[in-house]
Amino acid sequence: MMAQVVWQFVMGFAVGAVVCLGKEFLFQRFVLRGNRFLAMLLFWTRLLIDVVVMVAMYWVSIPALLGAALGLSVYMIVLVWQTLTTKP
Repeated sequence: MMAQVVWQFVMGFAVGAVVCLGKEFLFQRFVLRGNRFLAMLLFWTRLLIDVVVMVAMYWVSIPALLGAALGLSVYMIVLVWQTLTTKP
């Protein structure tokens, strides 16, 4: 039983991390290039993408939901870590 919970958490984390890093790649690619329509579309669909992933992981299990929530915040955790460890 415990192995199944861990597997579901890891699966949720992997899905969340892939979605998070994919969104950030697309966001940086289109926002920094100046394509306003795609930037606006991606900006609003980011929330929708997160909601869809969270609902899908809720249907799987609560450990998968927690893993997805942690995975969806990977990029922000990396940015905060880099900010705090950068020497002035």
